[in-house]
Amino acid sequence: MKFRKITADGDWTFGQGIGDFATESYAIEFNIATRVREWINDCFFAMDHGIDYTNLLEMGQQKRLLHAVRTTILQSYGVVGVNSVDIEILNERDYIITYDIDTIYSIGFTSKIELI
Repeated sequence: MKFRKITADGDWTFGQGIGDFATESYAIEFNIATRVREWINDCFFAMDHGIDYTNLLEMGQQKRLLHAVRTTILQSYGVVGVNSVDIEILNERDYIITYDIDTIYSIGFTSKIELI
């Protein structure tokens, strides 16, 4: 699997040729980061893709948000199991997601997505 690398701000990288692409577990990591950042109804050609952050970042919705993120990660290509997911909500639009997964390439792969 190959996936275009993304910056800390969530932008694709360009200008480095093949160096702009990740493989194996890191490709899965970048794919997950892209999918978790996607808001439902935000992409004109895939309106049903993404997470319903508009409703799930409200008070009292943390269990549903955690379930939505966990499901999105588990349904990502190459993920065979989700060991843990933690969401730290900093304010109404900023949060940090930390997860540990098993992939087709590795066991216990841990990563963090900062959406600030």
